[in-house]
Amino acid sequence: MERMRLSLEGLRPALIGEETFRCLNDLRSFRHFFRHAYDMDLEPEKVELVVKKALRLKELWANDCRAFTDFLRELIRR
Repeated sequence: MERMRLSLEGLRPALIGEETFRCLNDLRSFRHFFRHAYDMDLEPEKVELVVKKALRLKELWANDCRAFTDFLRELIRR
């Protein structure tokens, strides 16, 4: 996941932005917690934050992919 946020000068731009990376990382952390929290109750406030992050990620991911696709289309035109 970390490599996707790196821009390689002269080769390609980053696939995902910093905010996208942070959202993905936060959701990955929650997934890890959730998978290993067998005897814990989830706090509704924390679940609500995770849902908000997921919805924000949906928007960010679409924009990042669109920008990267535009870059690829530009390469084809050359």
